[in-house]
Parts: sequence; C-alpha cells; structure tokens
Amino acid sequence: MKREAKYDEISKKVEVEYLSIYNRYIEDRNKREFMEHFLEEVYNWESKLNLKENEKKILEAIKILFKESDDIEIFNKKAIYLYIREMTNLNTKQILNNLKRFRGEYGHFKKKWDK
Repeated sequence: MKREAKYDEISKKVEVEYLSIYNRYIEDRNKREFMEHFLEEVYNWESKLNLKENEKKILEAIKILFKESDDIEIFNKKAIYLYIREMTNLNTKQILNNLKRFRGEYGHFKKKWDK
C-alpha cells in the first residue's frame, strides 16, 4: 500500500495545499485597516458632501449597520435593504436612488486606497 513519490513529480495543487504554510496575518491586517479607513471616510461624508434629507437618513443607517455589524446575523443584499428600509422609513426605490451617490463616493475612496 505504500509507495514512494519524488518531490518533483508532486502536482502544484498538492504542494500548495499540503506542503506550504499560509499566513493570513497580512491579509487580515489589510482588511482591518481598509475597514477602519473606510469608516472614517463614511463618518466624514456628512460634513464633506451636501446631502439631502433622504441621503442623511441613509447615511445614518449605513453608519449603524457598520457599527452594529457584529450583532447582525443575516448579511445578504435583501436583508440589508430591509434593515435600511426599516431604519429610514423610505421605500426601496428611494433607497436605491440615494445609494447611488454613496456608491460613487466609495468608488473614489477605493481608487485612492488602491493607489
């Protein structure tokens, strides 16, 4: 039942899966730093942007969702929209229209972060 295999003949997949050590520290640290900076950016949007009343409501809901993210059990798109709808008392169409501006701001932040 035993057989010998030469190291050079081992497939790359097997080598990566069983013979290499993967340290997640750097990846986890990058994610944590990104989220910390992104949350700072989100908290600065209210003073930086000239927001309408509905945009302010949605921004506050976004802040609450990020702040309470450990307590939220369901993280899917439909549930997030439901949470925002309950917090803001806006309908889905209003939420989607007002989120467009924040998506653009996130895109600008992400580009700066990647550079």
